[in-house]
Amino acid sequence: MRLAGAALRSSTLALAIAVTGCASTVTWTPSLEVASRDIQPTQQDASRALSFDLVKNGRDLGGLTGEAGAIPTQRFIRTGTLHHMSERDKEALLARGVVADIDLRTYWEAVGAPDALAHDPRFHYQRISLYGVGLLDWMEYSWASRGDAYTNALANHHDAFRDVFHALASQPAGGVVFHCSAGKDRTGIVAAMLLSIAGVKRETIVRDYAVSAHYLFPDATTHEELAHAIAASPPFAMEQFLEALDDDYGGAAAYLRDAGLSEGDLATLRMRLGQE
Repeated sequence: MRLAGAALRSSTLALAIAVTGCASTVTWTPSLEVASRDIQPTQQDASRALSFDLVKNGRDLGGLTGEAGAIPTQRFIRTGTLHHMSERDKEALLARGVVADIDLRTYWEAVGAPDALAHDPRFHYQRISLYGVGLLDWMEYSWASRGDAYTNALANHHDAFRDVFHALASQPAGGVVFHCSAGKDRTGIVAAMLLSIAGVKRETIVRDYAVSAHYLFPDATTHEELAHAIAASPPFAMEQFLEALDDDYGGAAAYLRDAGLSEGDLATLRMRLGQE
């Protein structure tokens, strides 16, 4: 099986991508303090962004183009933590057809900042940690570089990935919101895998990941705020993750299949993503 034998990949040292709406091409390297927030949201990005009172980084995956056409809206929604949530925020999710909430955080994170939907009978709540089950697991990934944390998760927690994607495929009707703490790392790699299953182009997946910095720090001006924005969601980290996913595992569908996800679940995900 690929999962057992895949070696962890080193970080990609450069990624050149054309920024939509800009005249120049930006080269991203870890040695340059180039902020992912320099990729400004396009009109399409803005149309997918969700407005909440207290929830950050909310976006609908719908509207991005997959292999067989546009992904439908109100199927998969990514956000930051749902700990601080107003009743109006809950109503906004209900209005978008959301019926399920998948919390990607560890037990300790959920204890420290409980999910506001965990005991709301209008939503089906599941917590499936993508970074292991204990505090030490979380600390290990916190200390790693972004790209290494993502590829280490692929190598070490394929059961968790299987369970998350089974949960994403198992909702009989309605939309699913999935989140971690900031909605950029664990949420970002789950979103990237969903978009990969849909056949979305790699540069679009990288862009969707990178603009998290803008939505998390839209008004960054101080040195400290800019430093956080620079480190928030660097494009080369997602490029490293996608290269590992493709080169070491044969792509998102193959990885999940090897992890034990059924063909039925994969077919359901493709259908919900508008690709069947």
